[in-house]
Amino acid sequence: MPNVKVYGLDQNHFLDQFNDDQVFKIVTDAELRRPLFRLDGINSVRDTINTLPHRKCLDFFIDKYRDLPGYFADENGNEVFLNTDSVLDCPDEWWRDSLKSPKPRTTAIILRAENTERFRVILSLYRAYFPERAMLWGVRSSNDNVAHKSNALP
Repeated sequence: MPNVKVYGLDQNHFLDQFNDDQVFKIVTDAELRRPLFRLDGINSVRDTINTLPHRKCLDFFIDKYRDLPGYFADENGNEVFLNTDSVLDCPDEWWRDSLKSPKPRTTAIILRAENTERFRVILSLYRAYFPERAMLWGVRSSNDNVAHKSNALP
């Protein structure tokens, strides 16, 4: 990067946020096999694209991939490219039936061979752009305590 100074900002923070070498973690097979991860990821995507027409959903994710400020890497740190053909070839009905349900899903979509790469591409791009929403995909509270009547407030 050329010797550019942006005044009023911490230079290290600026370089970390806006250089072309950002590395984003691709969604792995192990993550895709976890039903709660898929459920939370799909519901997050649904909340974002639910207002878009079916035909614009594809453009939304392809544009995100085009504008990505870095690259994807696998768990070993090697650069990988997303298989966008799996998303480009999916019918409009798939968006409606899989991701644009009127209400949030309560059960995870079954992972099949034909939709595995689609979910990998969509969830990887979503996680790259919205990491604060994706950080808790598949995480549930370990505190399952139920309030007892004796502890209830009057």
